[in-house]
Amino acid sequence: DISEGGYGVSLLNDCKYGVGVKENVIGLTLLRSPKYPDPEADMGKHTFAYAILPHTGNFKEAGVMSAAASFNREPLVINGELLIGQAPITVLNEKGCAVVESIKKAENSNDLVVRMVEKHGRNAAVKLQIADNSKSAYEVDMLEWNDGEKVNGNTLTFTPFEIKTIIIK
Repeated sequence: DISEGGYGVSLLNDCKYGVGVKENVIGLTLLRSPKYPDPEADMGKHTFAYAILPHTGNFKEAGVMSAAASFNREPLVINGELLIGQAPITVLNEKGCAVVESIKKAENSNDLVVRMVEKHGRNAAVKLQIADNSKSAYEVDMLEWNDGEKVNGNTLTFTPFEIKTIIIK
């Protein structure tokens, strides 16, 4: 992203990490094709996508992180019971910088795992509310072990770009 004075432009892509910015130019390296140690590296057909996203405000205000995440994820269709208007967890944070990144079934139980991340590079405080009052939420490590403190209705604090894993039992 290059932003200044209330506007900017971002380059979104679905698979490339060779991105560079020099002065007012954003570059995206599509192929590298080194010949050593593998003379066949990067040979063949390649498929990738990129998009140019002009925006107002800086990249945080413009929601570039969400746009990039949407660009990189195909819609997911899940067959199951539809709970109209009832999410399993509600995240209350006034600045919108800590978001639910994924919800999945726990690896070793039928519990629900919620991964959250702080996306704006700042300290954040969020309050969690669980839809089902008979359930409890606990902070766990990334491997879903080591139950920590109960977090229902409590405030979770995030450091910049921190990832937290919550398990709902």
